[in-house]
Amino acid sequence: MSSKKGKETLFTNFRYLFQNNLVFASKTIIDLDLSESEVKYLLGEKYSGRFKDIMQLAEKKDDFQIEIKVSSEDNDIKDEKKDRQHEIKQPSIFDF
Repeated sequence: MSSKKGKETLFTNFRYLFQNNLVFASKTIIDLDLSESEVKYLLGEKYSGRFKDIMQLAEKKDDFQIEIKVSSEDNDIKDEKKDRQHEIKQPSIFDF
């Protein structure tokens, strides 16, 4: 198979998945940070009616990812505080 034919086949299959699988499409939008025009291009005219659904799902997933990142950062801060508490040593007689 030639390189050109391989690219065409890959793009055709990718586009098919993007058009027919909302979860794949929304995750791809987030992972690749696709613009609205890129999403419309991948959907094509035949599937343009799904644009709003896909974008809404991508926004919800993106918001969920942000919440996960924030909560994991909160957990990291709590873990650091616990580590600091364990690092506090009792003064010894030689510290005076």
